Amino acid sequence: MGLAIVQVDAFTDTPFAGNPAAVCLLPEARDEGWMQDVAREMNLSETAFLHPEGDAYRLRWFTPVVEVALCGHATLASAHVLWQDQRLPPDQEAKFHTQSGLLTAQRRDGWIELDFPATPAAAADPPAGLLEALATGAVAVGRTRFDYLLELESEETVRRLAPDFGALPRGHPGLRFRLPLFRAPERRQRGSRHGLGALRPRALLERAAWQGGAGGLPGVAPRRRGASASPGRPRHARRPGRDRAARRAAVTPGREGGATRLAGYFFALGAGTLWGTTGPLSTALYAAGAALTGIGFWRILLGTLGLIAYGLFQPGFFRIDRRGVLLVGLGGGALVALFEVAYQFGIAGAGVASAAALLYTAPVIVALLARPLLGESLTATRLLLAVAVMVGAALTVQGGSHGTGLAGVAAPGLVAGVAGGLLAALSYAGTTLLARWSVPRYGATRVLLLEIAGGTVILGIVLPLAGHPPVPPPTAGAWVYIVALALATVLAANFLFFAGVRRIDAAPTAVAATIEPVVGTLLALLLFGQRLSGLGWLGLALVVGGVAAGYLAEAGAARAPTA
Repeated sequence: MGLAIVQVDAFTDTPFAGNPAAVCLLPEARDEGWMQDVAREMNLSETAFLHPEGDAYRLRWFTPVVEVALCGHATLASAHVLWQDQRLPPDQEAKFHTQSGLLTAQRRDGWIELDFPATPAAAADPPAGLLEALATGAVAVGRTRFDYLLELESEETVRRLAPDFGALPRGHPGLRFRLPLFRAPERRQRGSRHGLGALRPRALLERAAWQGGAGGLPGVAPRRRGASASPGRPRHARRPGRDRAARRAAVTPGREGGATRLAGYFFALGAGTLWGTTGPLSTALYAAGAALTGIGFWRILLGTLGLIAYGLFQPGFFRIDRRGVLLVGLGGGALVALFEVAYQFGIAGAGVASAAALLYTAPVIVALLARPLLGESLTATRLLLAVAVMVGAALTVQGGSHGTGLAGVAAPGLVAGVAGGLLAALSYAGTTLLARWSVPRYGATRVLLLEIAGGTVILGIVLPLAGHPPVPPPTAGAWVYIVALALATVLAANFLFFAGVRRIDAAPTAVAATIEPVVGTLLALLLFGQRLSGLGWLGLALVVGGVAAGYLAEAGAARAPTA
């Protein structure tokens, strides 16, 4: 006896419209290869196969090339067929056992309501080649267990999107690019009673539900789409049904386990600790005879080589468009080059603690520049925290011991050290602002490579022209310090930080990483006798506390619902 295959157009009440899926009702389980062949013959985005299993149905979804773990519109179509074929009474809940767990569907006031697992999105690097194939940039990129989420700049950008499907990445077996690209809150309102919260980078990392209504996906309000599941078209002619589709996540989003979150904090603390070794290792290099102007060059050169080695094992890692090379490689590289030289002057001239405190004025600079450059408001809280950090930096410099531990080394004076620390903060603030544009488009690791590679090239050109060619470290011990700087503060610290933000929210990760100046100060005290007075310690506390409070305030703003 033959089997009927029904094609259902979901999310519409008009024949030959909506989102089509094929539904194949089976008396019992069939061979996986046979189901894949049928799906290939149907040549729709998904073909659903279901057969009775206890008091429910076993449901599987196949694209023309592979089985997938979850599909919403094909589940909606399957429930519709069960009721239309009178396999289930109209008031009985449809239950499906799937790879993604138990899914249910109910008829409510002419709608079909689906209960699906909530899958919180975490910030992620886009797959290599994805943004190039879409020929657009993304404001934010996130990934759930099932999908990549891209936020584009505007509704118009979404409407004009013309993906090159042939160029989409093929290195992810089973990965579908359905491209349900989320838009900003001004998204079209047709058939939708809820707006969509903007997916900013920090919002992508939030674990809690957006509290604008019933429980739903983080950052996404529950929504209904004015559509019916209308079957029809080939294979098995049907009269259009009247069920309307309600696709709604009616579960509370799962939270990350305690062990995962604890690991995230440890990763963040590890990153801050390693960054905190920059000053002490640099001070040891001064004592070993290394030139201030050359330390940064060798540090980022070795870091660049390490990232290139990493990229060799990441397919498509080096595929970067010309705009990225110019803006991030040259622009970001220039900022990195300035930072590498300026921060060494800050460490040598003002001391490790003072240099770190001055560097941590960078978030203040970002907050002040965000208004004219990004249109972000300068709130009273931001202004108050900026004042606290600035006062803290001044107290740290005032209460520090400058030049201690550098006997016999031609170190710059305090004024040059303070200038170097402030220039380092300014350049670091510049790379932070650039990252808000570049990281969602290219991913954090690629941006890091572009910037330090660009900085290496620029320093390799500028330093000889300035009469300070980057001379290699004079001793084997100095080379050990340089290698440690590259491995610890460029590679390991950044990878630990990235690992942290994948497990906990961005703000707590950044707060945990503010241990950096404390670690640097303590190491400088123990190894080189660089002491802080009581006012110096108070100033350092103001800096760390002000920056941490700023990160937490940003997290609170990102967590607030968007109208």
